Amino acid sequence: MHRVLTTIVVLVCIAFVFPQQPPHPVTHQENETLLRWLYRLIWPKDTKVNLGNAIIASTEKSAPGAGVSRLYLVNASTGTASEWPSAAGANEPTICPDATDLFYRRDTRLFKETVRLTSEGVSAATSPRRVQGVVLTRLYACTQDGKGGVALWAENGDGTIRVLRVLEGSASWEDLPSDNILKILQPQKVAEDLQYFRSMRPDGFVVWIRDHQLLGQKGASTEPSLLVHSDHSFSGSPSWIGDSQFLFVTAETAE
Repeated sequence: MHRVLTTIVVLVCIAFVFPQQPPHPVTHQENETLLRWLYRLIWPKDTKVNLGNAIIASTEKSAPGAGVSRLYLVNASTGTASEWPSAAGANEPTICPDATDLFYRRDTRLFKETVRLTSEGVSAATSPRRVQGVVLTRLYACTQDGKGGVALWAENGDGTIRVLRVLEGSASWEDLPSDNILKILQPQKVAEDLQYFRSMRPDGFVVWIRDHQLLGQKGASTEPSLLVHSDHSFSGSPSWIGDSQFLFVTAETAE
């Protein structure tokens, strides 16, 4: 009996000295630091928005319906939405930090357009171009890569989240960055947060989809409001075009 008790005591001591549990959960303060680091990959400027609280709102999005996905340009100041005619069948639109490169997915194909942003509106500067040699199943977000190109966070053909480096005329898959800060979060969590941040303008204007309607909230002290009064069945994550009043969002139509 004494030998059995001794063995139990030794095992308990080992459990305390060599804990089998993962490191302590990320605290609220640590989480906010992580989110702000990720936010700056999307936006060149910081924000005073509580990113943790903003993410809770922006994750309320509606799944795509059974119709044909179409891309719409929304003017948040006037509450109007107009179809972006060159992008029928577009899914998961994302704008790069410089507000000129628009990427979206059609089934497993990747397309790119260059947009022209002015104070009066947004127009297409180029026709859609397919990025050749790329197969992807989901597109999350676009960040600048510091090498004259952009980095797309996406799922490749087998569903693995990787970074797609896009330069003029070429694209190649790479593993996720090895920054220590990224090792704390799961790859899907990182990619989804980056996608959500494109819906959060630095001044605190957050947009999201709920029950296929486009909602907006100008700061935590204001109530959410319907951004567009229409019959459009919106879905996915809206994407601000720079810090302008314009954004892209998808909706489904019957044909």
